[in-house]
Amino acid sequence: MWQRTRLLAITLALQAGLTAVCAAQSLHLAPAGTVVSGSFELAGKAIPLPAGEFLLAATRIDEARVVSVFLAQLDGERLKSAVWASTLVQPAAPRADPVQEDSLVVERREGSFGAGSTGLMQDAAAWLAYHDVAVPVPVLIVAQITRIERNDLVRAAYAFNPWSYGCDRPGPEFVESIAGWGKEMQRHFDDLLMGRSSNLTSYASGIHQCASALASAP
Repeated sequence: MWQRTRLLAITLALQAGLTAVCAAQSLHLAPAGTVVSGSFELAGKAIPLPAGEFLLAATRIDEARVVSVFLAQLDGERLKSAVWASTLVQPAAPRADPVQEDSLVVERREGSFGAGSTGLMQDAAAWLAYHDVAVPVPVLIVAQITRIERNDLVRAAYAFNPWSYGCDRPGPEFVESIAGWGKEMQRHFDDLLMGRSSNLTSYASGIHQCASALASAP
């Protein structure tokens, strides 16, 4: 356990120097363990992050030229929050029937990153388990945004573990703060695909911290 913890600490120290580099290139080209904060680029699109440092845990490119990344924020042996995002490596050819979608779904997910995980989630589960993070994660509240405009798309999901925010259960204020973050991200991705300027520093909604300083283990 100590050896793995020490190895992770060394890895974080080495990868911290890559943060500035990765901010200027697509994150899927960076090695696993790269540390990012604030935002990151994915195939030319700026993806905002909640407060704190995140580790690149997994990357995938499928046959449709959709690139996906998974980032984790750790709280000791617990997953505090996670972000997974997808976009096209290159915009698809124009369609005769333009496709548009602008959706936000906020939901509770139980048992995430368990044995039944597939694809990117399976890769992320393996990375988390290797770094001694407890999986499956009992409860996550997830805000998932999908924005499609003609021949381009962005999907991003922001997941938060209530236990790392002092919450014995995900109450209304905790869930509403995540919904508020999701709405801000929805506006950002709309601006992004419509070619409007978007100030990343303006997206600063905080996730609700419950009054309890510590949450009991699930």
